[in-house]
Amino acid sequence: MSMNQVLRNSMVVLRITFFSTPCANAATWSTTGSMNTARHSYGAVLLGNGKVLACGGRTTCDLLVHSCELFDPAAGTWSYTGAMNTERTGFGMAVLQDGRVIAAGGTTSNGILTMTEIYDPGTGLWSPAASMNDARSGSGFVVLNNGTVLAAGGVGLFGGLTSAEIYNFAFDQWTYTGSMLNARTRFGVARLGDGRVLAAAGTPGGTTAINTTAEIYDPSSGLWSSTGNLNVAIIERILEWLCYLVPIP
Repeated sequence: MSMNQVLRNSMVVLRITFFSTPCANAATWSTTGSMNTARHSYGAVLLGNGKVLACGGRTTCDLLVHSCELFDPAAGTWSYTGAMNTERTGFGMAVLQDGRVIAAGGTTSNGILTMTEIYDPGTGLWSPAASMNDARSGSGFVVLNNGTVLAAGGVGLFGGLTSAEIYNFAFDQWTYTGSMLNARTRFGVARLGDGRVLAAAGTPGGTTAINTTAEIYDPSSGLWSSTGNLNVAIIERILEWLCYLVPIP
């Protein structure tokens, strides 16, 4: 498949297979069904039923979309599900402990959002939820061990953010927690095995600089502390994938 075909058919989801052999090239990729809507910079999460929910983002001519679709790995096909209430890109997205999906913040044609909404896989519909305290796009977004959701950093109405807040779905409420040591957006974030949260690299927001700094959030104290820097400055969400593959000491 040529690169032109890939772009024309939207993001083609690839399946990776790992073999028991120690050969460095043991993993292989294969193509699977294409999305119904070409999109980039969208949110995607794995649901409890094994399907993948992909929502929002930008499509042809960089137009914002609010459509959502589900990928069925057994059939290798995509099908539409309920659309988000607001078209957006750069938003936080995560699966709550009860299986529903939260989407918050991001950017729309009218600016940066505080708006939050929740998807119910049982009905295939989105419903409004409490808005965040700060408008933010490109934030770190992760579910904590106690089921609450941490949204940290990102770009706000006046540039890069250090603020962080927690969503409690039992009360449908966002509350501030300790601020990050460094303003950052488009950074990697992952929950560690002990429940703490690692945030690393990214850009301060409003600049083209990319940093190597890293910090750790402790939910028990609500505070951030610095940790070792990355060897290479990176942006986007490479880190969250690395944390699934490489043990963090």
